[in-house]
Amino acid sequence: MKSIIDAKKRAKSISKEQNLKQKEALELVANEHGYDSWKAFKDAEDVFWYHKASPFLTQWFTTYREAKDYQKETSGYLLTYKGQYFVVDEAYIEHLGIPATAPVWDKIDRDVNSPESLEKIYDLVKKLGILKP
Repeated sequence: MKSIIDAKKRAKSISKEQNLKQKEALELVANEHGYDSWKAFKDAEDVFWYHKASPFLTQWFTTYREAKDYQKETSGYLLTYKGQYFVVDEAYIEHLGIPATAPVWDKIDRDVNSPESLEKIYDLVKKLGILKP
């Protein structure tokens, strides 16, 4: 999560400095990290939500729209992993060490897919000391 957020911040800076589109700057940052594309970088680094989840059954989706529809039906939490989406319940979130009732979840509609949502959750997990150094 941190590497994705840091990369987006770097891309934003590059975009302003070099007068590039954000998409082009993201591709440059991905290349700096040894990836062929931003999608490859993001997918490879998107592992936070699934690193210790084996005791749980989750619903997996290949498209955001399907995941979002299911999330709304179940009042679950929409998470991401390497370019895919999955929906979990409160117990899963608590297992990760994150309070499922934290106000930030309501602010982001229990959906970490957008960059803004990811940053808000990142601030929470950082504050809770959950992230590895």
